[in-house]
Amino acid sequence: MFPKLFSPVRIGGLEIKNRVAMTAMGVNLAAAGGGVNDDIIAFYEARARGGVGLIVSGLCRVMDGAGAAEPCQLAARNVGDVQGLARLMDTVRMHGCVSS
Repeated sequence: MFPKLFSPVRIGGLEIKNRVAMTAMGVNLAAAGGGVNDDIIAFYEARARGGVGLIVSGLCRVMDGAGAAEPCQLAARNVGDVQGLARLMDTVRMHGCVSS
């Protein structure tokens, strides 16, 4: 019915295994203060394992206060946040999913 849906696609230099994409949304599953935890990893991993080809991660604050839309929103405020975000991206990439 949709023959191209599960075929690979290239966007610039990026190869995506299919045309199924998860757009950005706030899921409010990160640790309080924005840290990556097992809950948010499980959420994104389930989608990657289910076959999504591209995941655009949800809300990610770069500062506290006015920069926070949800209490448990991902954060990229400092160097310490990068390790958790890298773990999240590595997890979805294990399933062949491209993430941003």
